[in-house]
Amino acid sequence: MSLFFILSILTHKQKMNIINYSFNLTLINLRRWLTLTLTNHAKLRMNQRQITLQDVFNCVIKGTPENTKNGLTKYTYQNIYVIINTEKNIVVTTCFIQAYTKQIKKYAKINSIGFYQAVRMLRSCLNAV
Repeated sequence: MSLFFILSILTHKQKMNIINYSFNLTLINLRRWLTLTLTNHAKLRMNQRQITLQDVFNCVIKGTPENTKNGLTKYTYQNIYVIINTEKNIVVTTCFIQAYTKQIKKYAKINSIGFYQAVRMLRSCLNAV
């Protein structure tokens, strides 16, 4: 039996119950992540790299999870990744993906500025939009 067939025989109320159930499960999962704790290291790196709490949130909610060593999980979204201890909901660190780091280095070299000055310039432009 196909999913389309199953959905076609359900009443509107049954379909809405399925949608509400899925939505509630999503909210439960989101609430679990709303209590993330940032380590001092993560706060320092976020400040240094101009990574916002919204960036961290987007990585965790929308990003692609990948298991790393020591039971940590790496979430990658757009140009940023976040490493989290999922057992304790602790953000260990935040960083840029390698391709974006290369772009920043190239920008810094072309403009004869330091790497973190280039980060501040590029990230401030992104946050202004």
